[in-house]
Amino acid sequence: MVDHFNVLGLGRKAEIPDDEIQKAFHALSREQHPDASAAKEGGDFAVVSEAYRVLGNPATRLKHLLALEFEERDDKPGAGGAGISEDLVQLFGKVGGALQAADEILAKREKQQTALGKAVLAKEELERQGKLRELAAFVDEEIGSACARFGEIDGLLESDREAGRQIGEALAARLGFLTKWQAKIREKIMEFV
Repeated sequence: MVDHFNVLGLGRKAEIPDDEIQKAFHALSREQHPDASAAKEGGDFAVVSEAYRVLGNPATRLKHLLALEFEERDDKPGAGGAGISEDLVQLFGKVGGALQAADEILAKREKQQTALGKAVLAKEELERQGKLRELAAFVDEEIGSACARFGEIDGLLESDREAGRQIGEALAARLGFLTKWQAKIREKIMEFV
């Protein structure tokens, strides 16, 4: 397994400022880009780009960190079977309902043939768009709260690896769901434009 932290010259930890990841990537990409005249022989821009893609996303960064940490012990993450929390189940219901309601309004808009019919529907579209934006803001806050716990995981991986692993796996799963939902909500908002 490629250690993406090592590729970018970063320490193995969940909590890394975005600008630190970007600086490391930009420095290496300038050296390793195929169009660069000073590109190192054997340098692999694709590996650097993949490292940036993995570490630039908090959810994939955490999953990668856990995979690396527990690969060394031949003890793969995921064996603990962290369940989905009740608040995530409820949020999933809200996201699904909001996306379905948005699809219904968009379908109504497609069926409207006249400008008057579309204008009457415009208020409903704006309300739905506003609700989607509120939901997107809530999901953004949840992602921020989850990322704020990265320091805790870094500390636990040093002091109590098993506890760090369990919390890290649960947090990685949570971030995975949240980032997927965030993308779906934002995509649906763009359909109203």
